[in-house]
Amino acid sequence: MSSDHLPREKSVQHARAAMLAFGLDLPEDLEGPNLGEIDRDSLACLVEVLARHSPDGPRTDCYWAQAGIEDAGRPIPARRGRLEEALAHHDACARPARTVHTRFPAHWWPVEGSWFVLTDWDLSATEVFGPPALIADLLGDAGLDAVRHPGIAEVQGGFAQWREQAR
Repeated sequence: MSSDHLPREKSVQHARAAMLAFGLDLPEDLEGPNLGEIDRDSLACLVEVLARHSPDGPRTDCYWAQAGIEDAGRPIPARRGRLEEALAHHDACARPARTVHTRFPAHWWPVEGSWFVLTDWDLSATEVFGPPALIADLLGDAGLDAVRHPGIAEVQGGFAQWREQAR
């Protein structure tokens, strides 16, 4: 997938990760996913929003891959499925009735490459990268606890420049 057409400063992040990133104590009543996983209700809302911004709606063909450290001898395979299959796959990965031997995919994106979703297992956040209309829709969805994640780099001449250097 080419990332040339993806905006560099447009993403959404779960509030739990933002609080952890800034060293804030988590409220005891804060509901949200377990570390490294997106909860089912948030996933359902996310899939609905992504479908509205995908060429074939819920039937959009997508790739997905597990998070892991890739080495040249054993690349991480990308698998293929439709966006509408995300909830069923999430259910198959959920404990205690897990029916597959993998966790829900950490990375998924449409074949045509207009957006990208990644769940950061270290920060317990799901981030979405895509066009401004998608990000605005995610931020405005009452079913999602989303915040804009500030960009840290600008792209100039095909290379990332830290903001201090980009000026």
